[in-house]
Amino acid sequence: MNYPKPNYQEFSVEDFILDPFFKEWVNHSTPESDEFWMKWKEAHPNKLEVIEEARITVLALEESKFSLENEELKAIWNSVKSNSDPNPKPFETSKNKRIFWPYAAAAALIFMVIGIYWVRMPNEIVYVTEFGETREIILPDSSTVILNASSKLTFNDNWEEKAAREIWIEGEAFLM
Repeated sequence: MNYPKPNYQEFSVEDFILDPFFKEWVNHSTPESDEFWMKWKEAHPNKLEVIEEARITVLALEESKFSLENEELKAIWNSVKSNSDPNPKPFETSKNKRIFWPYAAAAALIFMVIGIYWVRMPNEIVYVTEFGETREIILPDSSTVILNASSKLTFNDNWEEKAAREIWIEGEAFLM
């Protein structure tokens, strides 16, 4: 395989172990990779110890993947079993958690009721006139109101839902 070859002069043992080209050479050498690494080692004799340590580690890691004896496997399993709790405790909820849920449910219910009330609450429509201003307003039932200066007219927007239609006037108004 063709791997990009970085500047190996700055590599530590860990860098060599993680390098794919180096690992490929150690585990499955080819004539091309052997030639590269032999020339590189000749050119950099100060890195021979680092390369040898990395090579030994890569070989040990590769060997450990495939060679685990039954006795070693049993010893590991027995170690795991001896370190585990023979009587595991059943899952328990703390008392504080059990007390929390009723309060959370009550708060959710209160917010839901307030939300429904707020959504269903009629909106007020307000008309205001300033000093010296008059305004003609047509209500939803097609009646007309002339609002005099410095006055205020308020009514709910849910006229269709109620039999009695209410308006509130502050100041002077003429109803037609």
